[in-house]
Amino acid sequence: MRTQRKFFRFLYYFFTAALLLIITIFIIPPESKITVFDVGFGAPILLLTFLALTLFFLFTFVFANIRRGILTSAFITGIFFLRLFGIRSIYQVIILLIIALLIEYLYKRGQA
Repeated sequence: MRTQRKFFRFLYYFFTAALLLIITIFIIPPESKITVFDVGFGAPILLLTFLALTLFFLFTFVFANIRRGILTSAFITGIFFLRLFGIRSIYQVIILLIIALLIEYLYKRGQA
């Protein structure tokens, strides 16, 4: 008999990551440079990282599946990443959606 995974911990992780995301939005100015271990990066990269973590934990709890949580958060974060570089075409979004659906299809087909 399979053991049932407990996905309520992802709800708690989601609230923690959402709190970090909100703090990042309100405290860190967008033009600032952040240095961690002598590596500097901009605040939008930190924002996208916290957004990806927040979405991952949320969709993992909603779908009760880690793989679908990763795919959905990668898709939404990819849309925001494209918008960061000024790419606002619907065709790139459709390509990202097709890639995410293809990965899900291939994994599901490999398990059958």
